[in-house]
Amino acid sequence: MASVADLLWTSVKAIAPVFVVLASGAWLVRQGLLDERASGTLSWLAKWVYAPALLFVRLGGSVNRDLFAEVWVLTVMGVVILSLNLLMGILLLPIAKPAPQFRKWFVYSMTFPNIMSLPLVFTTAVCASGTIRKPLSMDQSGGEYLSPTECTERGELYLFIYILAIIVALIPPLQSFLFSDNSVATPFISVLRIFAPGLVSVITLALATLIGTKLVKTRYADLFGGDEATMGISRRTLLLFVLGRTVIIPGVLFFLMYLALDLFPKDQLLLVILFFECFVPTANMCALCAPPAQGQIISLGMVNQYLVGIFTMTMWCFVALSLSTTAIDA
Repeated sequence: MASVADLLWTSVKAIAPVFVVLASGAWLVRQGLLDERASGTLSWLAKWVYAPALLFVRLGGSVNRDLFAEVWVLTVMGVVILSLNLLMGILLLPIAKPAPQFRKWFVYSMTFPNIMSLPLVFTTAVCASGTIRKPLSMDQSGGEYLSPTECTERGELYLFIYILAIIVALIPPLQSFLFSDNSVATPFISVLRIFAPGLVSVITLALATLIGTKLVKTRYADLFGGDEATMGISRRTLLLFVLGRTVIIPGVLFFLMYLALDLFPKDQLLLVILFFECFVPTANMCALCAPPAQGQIISLGMVNQYLVGIFTMTMWCFVALSLSTTAIDA
């Protein structure tokens, strides 16, 4: 199992590039080189070009009905986890006391975590340790552990199934049309393959322009909360925005997952990914899909989630590995 130090370093590596891009984008806005229109353009590109490229091209080409039949529980759990997130977000409202115009977006931000980028980073990191057990459905003759390459590739497929696999995996003609070398769609898919790796950077830069636009009107010190009339969010709301998504909701979900461990397949990688989906910060798209004023507030809150997340994600990742190992050994 990966050590705590390794997991902490993984958290830092996952988050550090985000802060570099955020700082660069905020600086460009302050210099007048980017504005809200640029953020809107980047948001459009992220939603309609880069996100489909990553989902359907990078992760979707290897999904098949046999694999889906083995791990169908992932799609069910996707709905369950989002539903529990929604419930917890609503329950946190009377404690957080967000401004009336931000109530809906507070719940929205608690409901939708970063279901793709960060889980993929952590999956790659734990797979590199070579200590993830093979599922019982796999040939055990070569040893009981997945190789780092096998683990990472399988983890990517699991993530795709969790997010969107039912659209492609259960419709073979659609899968053939999208991924066959001789398909009419081949030129289009080839272009998407070029765009796919840029999703995270484009979304992060769009967030940076939102933050920069907000900071142009105020002080850097207000990044950590301040006058609600100026920032649109009080320190109380900001505290719950951060702890709700990084500590409270993951704690509840981990406890419920622990109680239900015997109901899941004996597949450590599957369990680990489900745990990962419980503790990651708010999805970047929440800020990009909100109205500009509310998107700026969400993006400011997310910066604080990432700062706290360096430590909370390390902790939850270690707990996830421990619980999944216990479940497989039982």
